[in-house]
Formats: sequence, structure tokens, C-alpha cells
Amino acid sequence: MEQFVDASFNRNFTQHYSLLMELERQQLAFVIYDKSTGKIAALKRITFPQGINGSDFSSRLKNIINAEDILHIPVKETKISIAWPAFMLVPETLFEEELAGDYLKYNTHVAEKETTEVNYIRGLTIKNVFVIYKELKKYLSATFPNAKIFHTSTALLEYIQAHKNDMHAAQLIFDVRQDHMHIIYLENKELKFCNQFQFKNKEDFLYFALLVSDQLQIDRNVSDLKLCGYIIEDSVLYNELYKFFRNIGFINTPDHLKLPAASEITSLHYYTTLFSLHLCA
Repeated sequence: MEQFVDASFNRNFTQHYSLLMELERQQLAFVIYDKSTGKIAALKRITFPQGINGSDFSSRLKNIINAEDILHIPVKETKISIAWPAFMLVPETLFEEELAGDYLKYNTHVAEKETTEVNYIRGLTIKNVFVIYKELKKYLSATFPNAKIFHTSTALLEYIQAHKNDMHAAQLIFDVRQDHMHIIYLENKELKFCNQFQFKNKEDFLYFALLVSDQLQIDRNVSDLKLCGYIIEDSVLYNELYKFFRNIGFINTPDHLKLPAASEITSLHYYTTLFSLHLCA
């Protein structure tokens, strides 16, 4: 568990704050911040004992959220992202609202217990279609009545679109999770590829990294690779990438949100997609 609460945070005066929350099968992370100044009042990451699914996930999540008093303070807005499969990007010009529930069926099985959600990624004029457990959506809607729900890839793509002028001509981005990763590729600042891959070990992880770069004919000696999520320098996964990619660094933290100097949290690239929820509409 990692957490920070600003000493000046007044829980009796919170209506001007925003709550951003990211849900994974292995953990929950949230940040409460002042949207007008970007100052972070609270940041916390809670790791679950083990990966959980379906109704078990909803039950465990409910217990965790109920135990976090700070999540029940009144705030101005709430945005929640879901960080697991499946999702599909559909160009706005080809998207038909009445077919939203059918798009994912071409690529994956949509269970009866799941329902479809759609996000709009403004700068890319793309619809992001994804699924969420019906029981989980019901619980989130009841607990956070005005919350907007997004897929984590929506937040990541909004970040990339907002910072595309800072991107390399051949830009790879890996958003690394505990059991999956998002791989995004931009060529001359234009989105060329975005997908999600599940992995169980370092061999799987490296296989997908090399597969994508080979299929897209990316020169690993020239391209720039930026990392975010749960990966650190000198870790096993980082060292595997370093064998094949010449230019590796970590993505810059969204500059709108600011941690007070008193915070001891340093690996802010862990929270790139969480912080980028502020860009989602």
C-alpha cells in the first residue's frame, strides 16, 4: 500500500475537489485533487491479496471502498477507470450507437454478466467500446451516483493526444500492469497502433514487445520507448526491454496534477493513467 494525505487537507470543505479512481483486478488507486490548482490532497494505492474476478471482485471492492472514509466525502466530480480487457477502438465515422454491444463480439466473448460502455476520445475522433461487469457497474453507480466510467486506455490515449507534440517521430509507449500491458505506437505524431496484451511471465512480456515492433517494422535502435505503469528501472521487465530497445525512458507525469513537496511518493509514472483521467470527458 502506498498513500499520501496532505496535512492541510480539510475534509469538511471538499465540494471543490475531484476524485479520480482506477480499478484493476489486483488493486485500486485513487487521487483527490483541487481541479483549479492541480494540488493533490490525497493519493492512495491499495493492493489486493490476489487477483479476483466477477462478483467476487465486486464484493471485495465494496468492502475496500466502504472502509475508505475519504472516498465518501462530497466532491465536485468523480471519474472511474477500468483497467482490464476487453476494448475496441472504432472510428467515429464508422460507429453506430445501436451496434455498440456488437463490436466486441467480433474479437472476444462478451458474457451475459457483462455490459457495454462507450467512451469518446475527442482529439482522435474515436469511440472506445469496452465491457464492465453489470454487478460492478450497478455498485459503482449506487456508490458514486454522478461518476463517469472510462476504460484505462481512454485515459492513456487522451494523455498521448494532449502531449503528441512532445512525442518522437517513432514513438512507442508501454503501459505495464501486473498481468497485462497496453502497447501504443505513434508515427509522426499520428496513432498507428493500440492494443492490450496479457502476460504471465517475462518471456510473454518480451514476446509481445518484440512481436509488435517487428510487425510494425519499428527500428528499435532509432525509435523512442516511453514506459508508464508498474515498471521501474533495473527491474526484470525493464532489463529485458533494455536488451532490445536502445532509447528507453519513463513518461512524464501529467503536469496538471501536483504533489506537495512533503510527499515521499517518487514513482509518479505508476499513476499516469489515473492522473490522465482528468483529461477525459
